[in-house]
Amino acid sequence: MEQLEIGSIVKAVSSDGRVVDSEVIMFMDRSEEVIGEYIKLSLQSGHELHASPLHLVAVQLNHTAVYKHASTIRVGDVMLVDGDHKRVTPSPVVAITKQQLRGAFAPTTMEGTLLVDDVFASCYAMVREHWMGHMALIPMRALHRVSKSVLGVSAWHRQQQGLHWVASILWKFAAAVMPSLLVA
Repeated sequence: MEQLEIGSIVKAVSSDGRVVDSEVIMFMDRSEEVIGEYIKLSLQSGHELHASPLHLVAVQLNHTAVYKHASTIRVGDVMLVDGDHKRVTPSPVVAITKQQLRGAFAPTTMEGTLLVDDVFASCYAMVREHWMGHMALIPMRALHRVSKSVLGVSAWHRQQQGLHWVASILWKFAAAVMPSLLVA
């Protein structure tokens, strides 16, 4: 994650389950020195995902991808991994551990998803539902597209360290107006 930059092209998952390329348009958080608790999800396929407890990750439920917070994943839940570089395939969780790790990185892609070490995850955390985070960032994605086509550079081309001001404003607004949208 720490090698990613705004403008990097990463693998993501489209709404119909295809593995696609997606551009990193901003980082909601980029804190390289912070130490925090992460959940390590080990999958039957050999894949591993490290995620903050409130990060949304994709699981398969009735042949459909749904998002759950990493802290609510249980052994036996079926996550989705890059199977053939075209579609995601299911892989059950076989072990869950907690670890203290350095760095907090929350890249945001145009798709709102990304494959982290080939495991399907949302770009969003601390919201109840993936779609809420994705809808909240519609203006940011639109501004990115317009500035890139008009100016040739993303509106977010200068990455700051720490929590992005957009994330801070959205969090404060949601907490004041609709706190039920957030997970604290």
